[in-house]
Amino acid sequence: MSAVEEHLATRRAAGLFDFSFMGLYEFQGRPPIQTRDLDAVATGQIAYTLLLKDDGAVLIDATVWRLDADRFWLFTGRRGRYGGRDRSGEFAILALQGPRAAASSPS
Repeated sequence: MSAVEEHLATRRAAGLFDFSFMGLYEFQGRPPIQTRDLDAVATGQIAYTLLLKDDGAVLIDATVWRLDADRFWLFTGRRGRYGGRDRSGEFAILALQGPRAAASSPS
């Protein structure tokens, strides 16, 4: 299957992606300066955010996952020094995406 066919299959149905290459950082307490209101992210919820430099410029985009009241995982597209405990490579990170992804997932 070509890249175009894979893209269209995911857009029309579902596709499974391996994101294990991404950086994963665990924080006890708030992650570094970022744009998401973490008080609005419920336990177990994942949200898109931007990590910011000290001057407010965007450093990198990321995804933050609230594990409990004061514990977060931060996923980034590249590994770096973002603080927290570097857990990169410790877990397989798979994402089932597309309009039929929920129907394809086990209940």
